[in-house]
Amino acid sequence: MSVETAILLLSDLHFGNDLPEAAGTQLLNVPAAFTKVTPYFEARCKGHHAPCVTRLPRYLKVLLSGLKEEGHPGEKFDLLILLGDQSTLTHERSYKFLREYLTQEDYTTRDEYGGVHSCKGLHMDPSGILAVPGNHDKLLRKSLDLYHEEFSRKAKIKEEVRPQMCSIAVKSLAGREFIFILVEPSVYCKQDLKLGSDFRSHLAAGKVSEKLLEDVKIKLGMLREHGKLDAELKLSTKFNDAMKVLLVHYAVDESRFPSGLDEMIVPHQCDGLGDLVNMMREEYDLSLALHGHLHHPLLYNFNGVQVVSATTATRADKPGKTGFFLLKVLDSGTIRAEHHVWTGVDYTPDPDKSLTRDVGRLPRRDIAA
Repeated sequence: MSVETAILLLSDLHFGNDLPEAAGTQLLNVPAAFTKVTPYFEARCKGHHAPCVTRLPRYLKVLLSGLKEEGHPGEKFDLLILLGDQSTLTHERSYKFLREYLTQEDYTTRDEYGGVHSCKGLHMDPSGILAVPGNHDKLLRKSLDLYHEEFSRKAKIKEEVRPQMCSIAVKSLAGREFIFILVEPSVYCKQDLKLGSDFRSHLAAGKVSEKLLEDVKIKLGMLREHGKLDAELKLSTKFNDAMKVLLVHYAVDESRFPSGLDEMIVPHQCDGLGDLVNMMREEYDLSLALHGHLHHPLLYNFNGVQVVSATTATRADKPGKTGFFLLKVLDSGTIRAEHHVWTGVDYTPDPDKSLTRDVGRLPRRDIAA
């Protein structure tokens, strides 16, 4: 069996300012009264780990070379999926660094002393990037305005998901049709850069509202009934013959993951997400869901839906927990998840074989493509 399509799955990049390495917490207005939250910010608001960022492009080139030997025809990955927390803090400089790192072959910046610093980038075509925001991408913000202004639009990422709404992307890859459903169930604070008494509900948690539920039903219903949402977004095959994939930052089943003291202080759950997944499986044949958020790689089944939990790709704060997934679509239609882990020096195929296995199968090939 050969690899027809290769999808790179990255999550929780937590990009900080390019210089210095860590994002820092100086932009956060945290009142002294909320002392219990201070350790959370100190532990969770670190930026990317520089060695991970500089080694990733080189390692991905090695993977692409290996994919060629497996029959993959392309020079690049067919799709890059980002599952939220692209930045640690919603800040212009972090997003500038991130979008140029993702789309350029080389990233160069100058420090305050005039020194030049550079690193290789991923050199992805923006048309091949799908991204959902995470809780850090709107941390202490009442909207996603800065995230979209400084990241989505300037990076020229077409799909722009709004708070408590969904966005649909249709992709034909190697003659097979995918329907990606991007959802944003985050809870937002009431005033920018102010930590109110309701901080436990909005720092790291989500909630599927009736508005979001209705938006998903309307858009998927239109695709099923009419084969399109507008003149540009339309199917080239039947709705039932397309692979439906949910992209969301929050964990579909939080009970699968270990919890600790920080979870008691700052809840990370997304109320109603499991019900949304069940509805999408029953009514629209959802079969695969991808999420990040908890920095824990895992493959699991949720009521008949295969779930891929992606860990942080560039934060090295938990030994053995930093890494990324590569999704391979084989010529048989099988979708295989393959996990790669950061060793402290470089990335390598994960020796944990439970994180590399088949996670789905496409209904059929799109003959019309």
